Amino acid sequence: MWAFIDRYKLELLSAWALVAFVSWHYESSCGVFFYSDCFSIYWDGFRWIALLKWVEPYQTLLAGLAALAAGKFALTAARHSTETAAKLENAKSKEAALIACSIVADEFRDATNELSKVVGAGMMLIKPPPSPFIQSQTYMASLHSINPMLGSIVSAQKRDIENSIISGGAQGRYHHIHEMKAKSYVVWHLLLAISQRLDDSGKYDLNNPNRLPAGPLPDILSRLNIRPESLVGLYSLFDWPKA
Repeated sequence: MWAFIDRYKLELLSAWALVAFVSWHYESSCGVFFYSDCFSIYWDGFRWIALLKWVEPYQTLLAGLAALAAGKFALTAARHSTETAAKLENAKSKEAALIACSIVADEFRDATNELSKVVGAGMMLIKPPPSPFIQSQTYMASLHSINPMLGSIVSAQKRDIENSIISGGAQGRYHHIHEMKAKSYVVWHLLLAISQRLDDSGKYDLNNPNRLPAGPLPDILSRLNIRPESLVGLYSLFDWPKA
């Protein structure tokens, strides 16, 4: 129906105007169409329309409609402004989350190199290598914003790995260092995987029943002779291949 009205709106408007004119003329007493008395009435009607005299009887109604329209416009503008602000805030949050995941993941990857130095030097290591976690603490708040559990997990693994690097040869047992290397690889993969799955507001639900893909982790842990099940706090986050 609305499509029909939209298509023939000019024709319908013209028909309405013609019917209204004939109906008005029928009620008038000026006589025949286009008679001199009728022209005078036509002119009065034209001036009544042109000078907006027809508004006067409906001033209160029109003022109410104008106020209603203004209120609706204000609400629509406010809603649009709120939605725009929310989108911008979400975009900023997601960008901050992506940066945090990238930088912290890189430092966990660098930690594997530092742990290799500890294994290679063994008890001959006089001065332990420096901690690779230079910026991680700065971005830990952003990881907590992604998911509080993520921030806690990464912080705990960072502390264990950092202690192993700093202690150097004193705890330079191969299995212990390999376990720390395994944790470094797993956290590195964890952060990269989550960064690819952030929602529009830069969040990620670690309780999601769909676990993260393990990717290359099984092969890496196998080379380090570390069982995935031994990585407490990390194992349950991934979908490990069935043995």
